[in-house]
Parts: sequence; structure tokens; C-alpha cells
Amino acid sequence: MQANEAIRGHHRDLIATLDGHASALAAGREDVDPAALVAFLKGDLLPHARGEERHLYPAVEGLLREHGRATATMSVDHEYIEGYVSEIAEAVQAIESGGDASRARERLERLVLQLQAVLQVHLEKEERIYLPLMEQHMSEEEQESIVDRMHSV
Repeated sequence: MQANEAIRGHHRDLIATLDGHASALAAGREDVDPAALVAFLKGDLLPHARGEERHLYPAVEGLLREHGRATATMSVDHEYIEGYVSEIAEAVQAIESGGDASRARERLERLVLQLQAVLQVHLEKEERIYLPLMEQHMSEEEQESIVDRMHSV
């Protein structure tokens, strides 16, 4: 459990650091240091991602085959997408209710950008990984059946 906690802690640190840079940029603060942002991205974030690719993911791949569900991460994406849609609806309601419209618009803009990023990556994963697998290993009828069932939800 200590190794997993170290990973989780590092993830929290990465997010906190990126959030700090994003907040400073969004607020137009004078103390924004773009070079520090790039140093963080290149010196911390990218090495973390490379380490996961080289060491964590190969170890987890076998575990997923034996004990997991390979599509679970995509379902987590859907949870985030649903959450963003709900928060966006709340922000729009706040704007329409006549409260602090400026603050609500800023929140709405931030949420839409976050949803856009998650959705873009999510759809890219489906198109680069899932759709080619379906095309290679499923009949056209099976693929059409899936699409029909997806649209009936």
C-alpha cells in the first residue's frame, strides 16, 4: 500500500502544481512565471508519464487481463463527462438567476474547457484503440448492432 500511496501523493502534487499555474494564468497575476510552468511540465509531468508508460502500465496490463476490466478507465472518463455536464448546467443556471454573472461565466468557461479536454482525449482513445479493433475483429453486422443499441440508450 505504501507504493500506491506514493503514486497517489505524486498525482496530487502534479495536479496541485498545475492548478496553481492555471489559476495564476487565469487570474492574470503579475507573478506568473511561464518558464516555471514549462520547467514543471518538462521536468516533472512528462518524466512521470514516461515512467508510467515504461514501468507501471506493463505491470498493470497483465493484472487487467487476469483480474480487471480493460475498459474501466473509459468508464471513469464517462463519470467525469457526466460531472462536467452537471456542473455546466449549474453554472448556466447561476448566470440565468441573476447572481454574480461574471464569476459564473468564468466558472462556465473553465468547466467547458475542462470538458473539452477530457472529451477530446476520450474520443481519441475510442477512435485509435476501440474502433480499429472492432473493424478488424467484428463483422459489419455486429458493428451496426452495437451502434444501433448505443443510439437507443
